[in-house]
Amino acid sequence: MTHSSIKLSVGLILRSNTIWRWQSELIQALSDAEIICVVEVAFQGDPKSMLPNEVARLYKLDSLIFRSPMKAFELVEFTAPEKSIVHQGVELSSNATSRDLDLWINLSEGLISDEFGSKSQFGVFETHFSEQSAPDSLISTKVGYSEFSKGEKQLYFSIIADSPKWDPLLIAESRPSLDSDSLSRSMNQYWKLLNASWLRTIKGLQTKNLKQLSRVKTETKKNVNGTSTGPLKSRPYKYLGSLFVNKLSQKFLRKEQWVLLLQFI
Repeated sequence: MTHSSIKLSVGLILRSNTIWRWQSELIQALSDAEIICVVEVAFQGDPKSMLPNEVARLYKLDSLIFRSPMKAFELVEFTAPEKSIVHQGVELSSNATSRDLDLWINLSEGLISDEFGSKSQFGVFETHFSEQSAPDSLISTKVGYSEFSKGEKQLYFSIIADSPKWDPLLIAESRPSLDSDSLSRSMNQYWKLLNASWLRTIKGLQTKNLKQLSRVKTETKKNVNGTSTGPLKSRPYKYLGSLFVNKLSQKFLRKEQWVLLLQFI
């Protein structure tokens, strides 16, 4: 088993060389902690990620109202580390000599070839942002938007280890709170918790095996008859509007209370 003082050799699976800021910060956090060494990068060749217009507008409005900008979905250029092996496309490059990896980290937000999991000790690790079935659960832009529109009070993420060699394993799971009025403020905390969970997970791999860290992932929720469970596009804005009206009401009520107090004095 890998000793705790030795970095895990890691491969990154990305859509392209343009990634979300939260992904860039996660990679940086793992590197700064000196627990991984990125030795391979696989660009899947997909178009760069785009934030849906209705989600972008909601975050913009929320940030303006509550003065809590959320930068996780800003696009950032990623440069593969010097001397790392770079693969282009959905399969591992046949003309590149892959190293013996400890694990792959899938940040492509999509399904990948079984080849990745079969060529690493711990398989492929990835974040799931909901309890729905993949690939929907792999898309980070959906987290928060749906829950907020329904007035729900919890978000979700899990870290899954997958490989053709075994059934998917649940490594970590969390249901962060969504009880703040501001969606952006709640999501900023969400990304911090996700980073911390990844750091604990990778550190755990340095001293433990998968069996000690995980349990077999249970069957996830699925859409029935292909019907959509997503929110109506107008719902998040209506909910945000009601929160804004409530915030203004509280502000003016507090002001009136001060006036009454001064008059009493």
